[in-house]
Amino acid sequence: RDSEKEEGMFGSLVVVLTSQFTGGELVVQHKGDTETFNQSGSSSFGSQYAAFYADCKHELKAVTSGHRLCLVYNLVKVGHGHRPRAADNGSLLKRLNAAARVWGQQYDGKKLVLMTKHLYKGDDATVVELLELAIEKGADIEYDHGTVSLSETGYGE
Repeated sequence: RDSEKEEGMFGSLVVVLTSQFTGGELVVQHKGDTETFNQSGSSSFGSQYAAFYADCKHELKAVTSGHRLCLVYNLVKVGHGHRPRAADNGSLLKRLNAAARVWGQQYDGKKLVLMTKHLYKGDDATVVELLELAIEKGADIEYDHGTVSLSETGYGE
């Protein structure tokens, strides 16, 4: 875990600059989930970044060849209010997975349609993110998205 290096620090941002190396994976753990980021594959063609909250455990594996060139930033909340922190969606994901199981057992071939305003903004983005996370965690859900438009033609009376 990151120790608080500055007042209000809530996370770290690691920018991997263009450099050639192998190994050096970044392993991040939070509440029993582990993500491994292998940034060596495309590092010789461009920059990459990873950000994580200070309450996440993290480890940088050894670089096995070449040199990794990084910039590391402390993410700091200034002013009033709470510091940002990693979401705890565990109970919500369990409920979503249970609902998917029940719905799957009673599935009659009909589709469920959820109309949203915008796929990548606000509450709609949160719904999409939770669906994708639930699928990643094993929920038996399939979803797709599209655009619905309405047009009318005719003659005036």
